[in-house]
Order: sequence, then C-alpha cells, then structure tokens
Amino acid sequence: MSAGLASARAAAERLAPPAGGTILLYGAYTAALFVVFLIATFPHDLLVERLLARSLPDGLAADLSGTRVGWGLAASIADLRVLPRDGQGPPVLALEGLRVAPSLLGIVRGTPYPVGARARLYGGTLEGTLDARPAALDVDARVADLDLGRYPLADGRLRGRVQGTVVLRGDTDRPATLNGHVTLAVQALAAEGVRVRGILLPDLHFTQVQVAGTVTNGRLEITELRGAGDEISVEGGGTILLRDPLAASLANLQLTVQPAPAAPQAIRLALNLLPGAPDAGGARTVQVAGSLGQPRLR
Repeated sequence: MSAGLASARAAAERLAPPAGGTILLYGAYTAALFVVFLIATFPHDLLVERLLARSLPDGLAADLSGTRVGWGLAASIADLRVLPRDGQGPPVLALEGLRVAPSLLGIVRGTPYPVGARARLYGGTLEGTLDARPAALDVDARVADLDLGRYPLADGRLRGRVQGTVVLRGDTDRPATLNGHVTLAVQALAAEGVRVRGILLPDLHFTQVQVAGTVTNGRLEITELRGAGDEISVEGGGTILLRDPLAASLANLQLTVQPAPAAPQAIRLALNLLPGAPDAGGARTVQVAGSLGQPRLR
C-alpha cells in the first residue's frame, strides 16, 4: 500500500509545475479573465459612435441601437440611422442588421481600418470594405436589390430596384488623388409627386436607368448615362471634377432629352422650358455646367 502511495505521489510531483510555473499559470488565468470582463463591460456603443462620427460628412450624425461585440471584435448593430445634425427631415440613410468587422492587424497598429461591413438596406443588401482615413481612403462597396420605395422623401415617392458598385481610393483632402469606378443600374424607376426646391416635377417612369463612370486623378468621367422611359428617354455623358466639399465639384455634362411618342402635354411643356431648340423629333440637348450645388443649364 505504502509503495503504491509513494509511486502515485512521485507521479503527481513529476506532473506538477515548478513553483515559478504555478505563478505563470495564475498570471495567465488572471489575464484571460481580465480580457473577458473588459470585452463584456467595454462601452462598445461609444466606440462605434466615435468611429462613425469620423467617417460621416459634416452636418450628419449617427443614431444607433442594439450594439453587441462578438469574437474578433466584430460589432453587430441592430439599427443605424444617419440623420441631419440639425434634426430636420427624414433619415438620410437607415441600415438594419449591420455587422462591422475591424482589421485585427490594424488594431495592433493602432487603427481599426480597413473595416468590413454588411447590412440590410431598404430591403436589399449592402456590403464592402472601408478605410475612412482621409489620407488612405479605400472604399469597395456593393449594393443589391435596394428598394427605392422604402426610402422616405419629404415630398413625393420613388420606386425602383437598385444594383451598383463603388470603388474609390485616394486622399479625401486632395481630391486630385482619387481613382476608381462607379456603376449603377435601376430597374422600373419611378418618381411621382417629387419636388425639387419647391417645384413639383412631372411624374416620370423609366424601364431602366444605367450609369457608369471612372475616376482618374479626381476626374469622374461618366461613360454611360441612359434612361428609357414612358414619358422621356435620356442619354448623356461628360465629366465632373471632384472637389471638397462634394457640392463644390465642377460639372461639364451633356444630356439629350427625347420625349416619348405618348408623352403627356405636361412633359412637353416642361421640356419647352429647357434651353436650346429641339430637333425634328423634339429632342433637346442640354449642357449642365457649374458646381453640383448650383448647376446651370445652357
């Protein structure tokens, strides 16, 4: 019996860590508990709000709820709304089920970027990656099956399904460094009862609208702009020199607007307000110049 107990004690002593090893194990256990409780009690809402505040343009604020952080520090946000900072008007953007995953390597380097994101957006999906640092802007975003009918307008209503991609890289403080491309397709687009600067626009219905462009050294060249509609058809292209703020960007576009054979009289009267003389088929070619904030037609 005593021999058996002695051999068992010897085996236990061989398996037991040395005195210094015990201290290290307790230290590792304590550090692990500290990390777990830090993650559980960390003010994630405040961190996400600060990240969004740095990413949003001036004049906009974020309102979010239902924030959780899981493994890999990926944050889940049940509801995120981007609102005018003055509180006037409907939300500019509303996302549901947003999941944001920061770069763990970036966090080690002191920044969460690039950030991967995926969310539900007006019945569709939005996903992509973002590095919002001004000197290292990197956007690669895709939107699919977005329902314009769910977007709130102060006046009027939109309908249509949107697919699109945006790829943009450069320095937002130096727009001339921006490069990338943009594509957009809208199926069954309709605008009804819409007002622009208090002016009621005629109702418009398009079977399809397509826009495509490339950005080279801060110059957006629109290579395709086509819309086939029940009331009018539109074709055009041109360039936009990007500026900061975006409303200061300079446009040089040419649009050709053609009334449909069955266009209502209100549409034809509205087209008569455009500058220039119509051709034999009633089409008018219009130049859009000036800044995006204050465009001029000629």
